[in-house]
Formats: sequence, structure tokens, C-alpha cells
Amino acid sequence: MTLNDLSYKQLTGTALILSVGVAIPIFSYLAKEQTQSLTSASTKSREQDVALEQATNFDSAKSPVISDVPFWYGKSGDEVLVMGDQFGESEGQIFVGKTQVLPTYWDNNNIQFVLNNNMKSGDLIITRAIDQKSVKWLGVLDIYRNITKEVVDIENNLISFSNFAVNSTIFIITDPTLISNTTANNVSNLQGNLKQYSYNITTPKYIVEFANLNLDNLHNIYVVNNGEIVPFKLGLKTIESQIGNIDELNNPNYLKIVE
Repeated sequence: MTLNDLSYKQLTGTALILSVGVAIPIFSYLAKEQTQSLTSASTKSREQDVALEQATNFDSAKSPVISDVPFWYGKSGDEVLVMGDQFGESEGQIFVGKTQVLPTYWDNNNIQFVLNNNMKSGDLIITRAIDQKSVKWLGVLDIYRNITKEVVDIENNLISFSNFAVNSTIFIITDPTLISNTTANNVSNLQGNLKQYSYNITTPKYIVEFANLNLDNLHNIYVVNNGEIVPFKLGLKTIESQIGNIDELNNPNYLKIVE
């Protein structure tokens, strides 16, 4: 029998059988392959290229570690990428302060989730599923809303804090290579060879000056007032045009507030 002897229905049926026979092995192969298509925050978060943490094999004998949170501030709807090691191969739990949030991506080295309206600024805690081991990030996530008045501006070597309550405490976590020109109330060493500067706010507009500020080496900023973490907006402005003479920085008698 030749193809010419087959009816239209017979040809159609034969083609369908052949296509199913080819498709089944393909789908079976794809099902066994782990997807490498990460969500937007995992590949390019907040319109900046982010190099993901290198993939490692899960080892239950090791504890989970958070190595970096590239974007530790934001508003509802913003994506947060958590990088580290030994998070586990299945989804565990994520807490921001007392609020639990579901991940949008999870593997042994990278986790992603989205900030929501129910969250307040606070500690980031990751708990893996297999044995409930937890890790708390050394910084805090800053979550702001439209009504937030407190603003942190960064320009060149200056970090400006506006509208925070006097006697609040600033915490800045940096690489050890960054040098503060502003006298800190305390400097402490953290895990991962990081260090934390703390400053007491003494004026309505408080300035912290670094000798060699590099945003890539600035890991976290947060402000605490009466034990509560104060949310703020992080901006980039030309601070020098706002404050004028830097000799007046942090002078309690210098009460000029720039809107």
C-alpha cells in the first residue's frame, strides 16, 4: 500500500499517532529538567543587573546562611532577592518582622518574594523546610509607604537623614573598606567581614560623611527610635546644594531644614 492509497482520515490518524509518539519523550525530558528561568528579580531586580549566588548542593549538616540582600528597601509591590547558601531544595518560610510572606522563587542559594501592604520594616528570617533551621539577616528590611516623611539621601560621600526624631539611632552596615569621617558612637564587627557604624541623631537634618563611599559596599541602613524601626524613603539628591557649608554639619545650633 502506498501513500496514494490512504484516505484523508487514514493520513490524519497516522500523523496524529506519530506526533504523540514524538511529543511524549520530549515532555518527559523537559519534566525531568530543572527550570533555569528565574523570575525578574532574580535576573534583573530594580532595573539593575544582579549576579546570583552560585549554585551549591544542599547539605543538611550545614546551616542556612544569608550572604546578601541587594535591595533591602522598598514599597509594596517591590521584589526582594535574598542570596545565600543552604536554604534547602523545597520552599520554607519567610518572615519580615512578624509577617509571613510566600516566596515567588526558591532554590538552595536564591530566594525571591514581593513586599506587600501588611508588612512593616523589620528583621528578615528564613526557615528551611526540611529541618526548620532558621537564619536571621544581619540588617533589616526597610518598607516605606507614600506617607513616609523620613528621607535618606545619598550623594558622593554624604548620607543625609531628614525628618527623623532627635535621639534616634542610625545603623549603617558596610564593607570594612569604607571609612567614616563622621565620628560614630560605636563601631562593631559583623559576620561576613562586615562592620556596623552607629550614630545618634542630634539635629533635624543629620549628615554622615564617608571618605570613600561606594554604594556597592553599602549593605544596609536603618534608623531606630524608642526600639522601633523607622521606615524611610531612600533618595539620591545633590546634598551639597542643600546644606551649603559642610562645617555646619551636625552642629546642634544649625537648625536649617531643607524641604
